[in-house]
Amino acid sequence: MHKKTLWVLIIGCSAILAFIISFTLQRQRAHYAREPKKVTVQLKWKHQAQFAGIYAAKEKGFYKAAGLDVHIERGGPDRPPIANVLGGQAEFGVAGADDLLVAVSEGKPIKAIAAIYQENPVVYFALKSSGIETPQDFIGKRVGVRKGTGTYYTYIAMLRNLGIDQKNIIEVPADTSEITPLLEKAVDVWPGFRTNEPKAAERMGYAVNLIKPEEFGVDIYADVLIARQRTIDEKHELVRAFVQATLKGWEWAVANQEEAVDITMQYVEDSTREIQQDMLEETAVLVKRSSATKIGQINFSKWNRTYALLRQYGVISKDKDISATYTTEFLR
Repeated sequence: MHKKTLWVLIIGCSAILAFIISFTLQRQRAHYAREPKKVTVQLKWKHQAQFAGIYAAKEKGFYKAAGLDVHIERGGPDRPPIANVLGGQAEFGVAGADDLLVAVSEGKPIKAIAAIYQENPVVYFALKSSGIETPQDFIGKRVGVRKGTGTYYTYIAMLRNLGIDQKNIIEVPADTSEITPLLEKAVDVWPGFRTNEPKAAERMGYAVNLIKPEEFGVDIYADVLIARQRTIDEKHELVRAFVQATLKGWEWAVANQEEAVDITMQYVEDSTREIQQDMLEETAVLVKRSSATKIGQINFSKWNRTYALLRQYGVISKDKDISATYTTEFLR
């Protein structure tokens, strides 16, 4: 064979081979680009309507549309979200704003990436027949307290904001999660969460009055989405995709509560639809306070009030630059 012809064949075959390799690599890249990225979100408690927006984001396809395959991990005392996110068992978590701020004050490399509960669900409540409607009515009454918890800090802050002397209140340890002491009138006021205990009392036929701390100057955040600083730095677009899809899930859940409860019941293990419906009804108000509220927003002043409350009562022992404890870059 003529040398010139041989070279033409060699060059032609090489070009064809290069084209085949390039085409194959492009197809592989396209395949992997389409392959959903697997991530885990660690809840702060057992499956319930408190997390309806996350369930909706998964079941309505918002995560999938964002290129994510999200595993939703149940929380609880044995599955703390902050520890599991820091340990790498989960890329994202749902934690209390107070717990997050304490962790960051201790030097933990973790940050809030969205605030889900714009209002804190902590509430004090009394039987309507008692006539107790405001903190001023606590004077001379038996009030259940849980010292060392978020319900206690909000209680103390509420009293101080109103100039009420704590000594004029008969404080009784609220050492049970049941509401029986209130119903049996062993106490006059009981601590709890708007999404839970007061609703339970009403289902049992007891009308109650809610004393909400935010109406008396204690307006702080509760549930927030969290991620490790390393995840934020190295997987910027992944974090953005997760946050945006989660917020979309919450928007949908708030607007479609009946169907959102249907979806929630696919995850719930030991509760009734009625309980979950009541919980979502209250949760929706905490998540979206008004039509003007942007779900997930974090306001510096309010975040600072949350931090200041913890600092005031010694839960956080050192001053901290709180602007480094959260980011709003994924909310835009």
